[in-house]
Amino acid sequence: MAKAYELLGFEEGRPSEPSRLIIDSMTAFWADKPAMARAFSYRLRQALYRQNITALLTSQYAPTTEMSFGFGLEHIADGIIHMWMDNVTEVKEVRRWLIIKKMRMTNHSKKAYKVEIQPGKGVVSSEA
Repeated sequence: MAKAYELLGFEEGRPSEPSRLIIDSMTAFWADKPAMARAFSYRLRQALYRQNITALLTSQYAPTTEMSFGFGLEHIADGIIHMWMDNVTEVKEVRRWLIIKKMRMTNHSKKAYKVEIQPGKGVVSSEA
């Protein structure tokens, strides 16, 4: 973890306040060793938790099977937001969707939302 802090530019070895870390995409870490995905992601979660770091981790799904590469991150995640697109060839337009599959200790919507990316606004959603 010390090397990570050094690369991120922290002076005294680690941050004193809670911090955030974004990794896009975790899939790259285990592309050559998918069997190591579960162990690696669990160790990462433990290290981040001990350091009071909130992480936003992305993972890729295979478009043909809709399965995660490796074991994915589901086992360590407090929340899972799944985003996908309809088949553009079939529907003849770009239609993006979002659903909250998991959110620990939170009563959340179980519905899918159609989302659009709008200039000046970002991601805008509407109930399906």
